[in-house]
Amino acid sequence: MTDIEKLLEKAEGSAADVEEQLNALAIACEEKLGIPQEQVFKRYEEEYSSLKKVLATKDENVIILRTFVKIKGFYGQELRSPALIFEGLTLGVTEPFDMVRGARQLAMAAWQEDQQKAIAEGMCDVNGIPLDTKANYASGKANPNFGKPLPEHAYIRNVMGIVEHDGQMKLFSMPLGDRHIDVPVLGMMPYTFRANVANKQNDPAVLSLNPYSRIEFSDFDLSMGDALQDNTEIIEGRRMTLDEIQAYHGRVANDPQRFCIVEADIMYIDPQPNPNTGNRMVVLGDETLPPDHPGVTAWMPESIPVDFGAGSRVVICGQTTETTWQGGGDEGGLNYIINITGVYAIPELKVPAEEVPQSAVRRVG
Repeated sequence: MTDIEKLLEKAEGSAADVEEQLNALAIACEEKLGIPQEQVFKRYEEEYSSLKKVLATKDENVIILRTFVKIKGFYGQELRSPALIFEGLTLGVTEPFDMVRGARQLAMAAWQEDQQKAIAEGMCDVNGIPLDTKANYASGKANPNFGKPLPEHAYIRNVMGIVEHDGQMKLFSMPLGDRHIDVPVLGMMPYTFRANVANKQNDPAVLSLNPYSRIEFSDFDLSMGDALQDNTEIIEGRRMTLDEIQAYHGRVANDPQRFCIVEADIMYIDPQPNPNTGNRMVVLGDETLPPDHPGVTAWMPESIPVDFGAGSRVVICGQTTETTWQGGGDEGGLNYIINITGVYAIPELKVPAEEVPQSAVRRVG
């Protein structure tokens, strides 16, 4: 007799009904949500133990029924959602970006310069509160928030990756807004998750997804190396070598969700993160750069765990950025860097991470 059967045996009269309904619920969760039946039973047992401690009644039958009601309510919401289950891999996850920061700064600067003008141009209200000045979205649809106060923040992250949909593997893009900004997810990782296919698909080559209201990214057993190899054709248009960075950036500069895939060597990792951003500078090199080339600078956010060291061969996902030349001298011009959104260290070419020297550790207090 299983633990769940022993637990249900304590109920009188309705125990069989509860067991039948719980089994049916577990089967539905496995078929529609991909949740193993054992996980549903385990949650039931945990909830039972919890309720037994807090409910006033000592009637086992009542406790069992209350437990089932709670479990049914939890999974019932999951089952009602039209969100689909996806299996695949992420390539990159951008850092949170505040969509209204620039607009708020412009409005506040306009208010400081000429209050009446800022009001007349609709940038601020009479109290100096920044307003939404965008009458229409890029799609042409009217903005319902036009003329209303801008929120303090409107954060967004973008998740790019590969999933199976309608029997074929496709690139996907999914925004995570304020509600999901802290959901744990990394680039270059295999996951299962629930999402909705967006009604409007702007790019036939990229599946647009919207996150399920209670989205979670769950690990599953998949070799990243094999997955990247198996989907070479899908990401071919996003691949570049380091000597192509300027030309590649020129092609994708106007794409807000632009990303590239690069296989390169880690030449250097700064042991001390940037004190303002927390990002860590790395220098990348590959066979396409001349021997005397200083390498391509990339910035890796602190959200990415560093379990590899200089000398490692990696596959990275990132966004190219054009910036003012930082080399000094009389050369002038532009420089191109990569903001990393995901890293996969090739296991057989992975050098262990070096310990951070004590001299590089910032003293606190």
